[in-house]
Amino acid sequence: NSTRKIQELGSLPTAEVKNFSNLSSRALMKKLHEVNEGLKKYSHVNKKAFDQFVSFGQQREDLLNRQKEMENGADAIKRLIESLDRQKD
Repeated sequence: NSTRKIQELGSLPTAEVKNFSNLSSRALMKKLHEVNEGLKKYSHVNKKAFDQFVSFGQQREDLLNRQKEMENGADAIKRLIESLDRQKD
């Protein structure tokens, strides 16, 4: 269970590992508890930030899709103009 939770954190900065590597498990758990208690007052902020992150991610995907469509449209128009120019000559 603990290993899974550690893996969910992802990679840790080397400086942070060095800062806490000399602490005992009990000291680390106490520090973790203190940090979690401090973070509780920001839980609503994190929720809102997460919602915005998800929303912005979707907007980004939509914009990237629109960009791709516009680029494809521009390419088609260029090909049409080139074809019409060739036919004209």
